[in-house]
Amino acid sequence: MVYYATDLDFSREMTQMCPSDYGCYSGGIRIYAAQPRIGDEGGHYRHRFIPARDILETGSAQICEILRRALAQDVHFYDEMFRKMRDRCIMEKRIAAHKKAIEDSFLETAVQTQDELKGKCQAAENELFQKELEFEEYKEATSDEIKELKRQIYTYWQQAETHQKALLQERNRSLKNIQDSIKLYPQKPAEIVAFFISLFPGRIDFTDAGFASLRDCETDAEILWDALYQMATTLYGLYMSDNVPDITKAFNNHSSNLTMARG
Repeated sequence: MVYYATDLDFSREMTQMCPSDYGCYSGGIRIYAAQPRIGDEGGHYRHRFIPARDILETGSAQICEILRRALAQDVHFYDEMFRKMRDRCIMEKRIAAHKKAIEDSFLETAVQTQDELKGKCQAAENELFQKELEFEEYKEATSDEIKELKRQIYTYWQQAETHQKALLQERNRSLKNIQDSIKLYPQKPAEIVAFFISLFPGRIDFTDAGFASLRDCETDAEILWDALYQMATTLYGLYMSDNVPDITKAFNNHSSNLTMARG
């Protein structure tokens, strides 16, 4: 026989009608074994009482399952079976609760770790974007600077070329002025050489063999004048300079109408 009490008045009336050890109170469930022996000592233990507290802790569905399985067997052994099943249910609930707590903790940690990783990734992306922006700005600024330097170099080359042309023109003009102003100067090769030796002492000179070769010289006087003048000025300056690695090349670059060659 299975009784349950849900009414407070009934619980009070049952307390008055039967010994307190055999009552069913306050929402509990009691399973009475057949042929109750109220006079026997400890006889009330044969009639299992499930308090409302145990029902709430174990769950009504589990309690019903326990009752069905217990009553289907020998009722004399249902008490121990009930206790084991109830303990197992409680243990399973505790295990489930502990498992859920672990899962929740793991999930919370995973979410926190994920948020931290997202934060780091976002920070890295921001830093990368900033570096790319700075690189683009630097590249643009450098490109403009390179263009400006190229423009300046081109300007300097033009200025140098213009200056070189001006020097050549000035030198030719000076030579022409000298030639125009010395109509009475020597016109023969030997006399021209002697004139330049006296005009530029220490810069130009001829050996005896060189003087002897002037007797057969058929070079035009203007060309000889120009050659000797450039030897005494331009070529002498190149030989005296410490910064001219190739004198022949340097002379040919400076001279507009003469070419130097060793022979």
